[in-house]
Amino acid sequence: MRAAIFSSQSAKGWYGGCSGRQRGAAQDYLQTALRQAETFPYLLEQAEIQRLQAMMLIDRSAPGDRETAQKSLAEALEGYARMAMRRHVELTQALMNQTAIKAE
Repeated sequence: MRAAIFSSQSAKGWYGGCSGRQRGAAQDYLQTALRQAETFPYLLEQAEIQRLQAMMLIDRSAPGDRETAQKSLAEALEGYARMAMRRHVELTQALMNQTAIKAE
């Protein structure tokens, strides 16, 4: 069940929506996947979905996206730290720094 949630919703939304520049649809799929991950709960999927959503928001750069991305990255960072996923913590911190630099 774990792999089915992430691959059927997140991957479909992320790859399908973003590759076709249909970010609204991609964001809907990511939100659905996050709700499902929270329901079961799957900590890794929650963190991954938060990070993917933040990456999409950073790329889109609509008003308010950077702030929302920072919040998503902070939640992802917390999840990765809880699971002792050092490399993911580093990747997420790098994204947070990148977002903060671009926001200035």
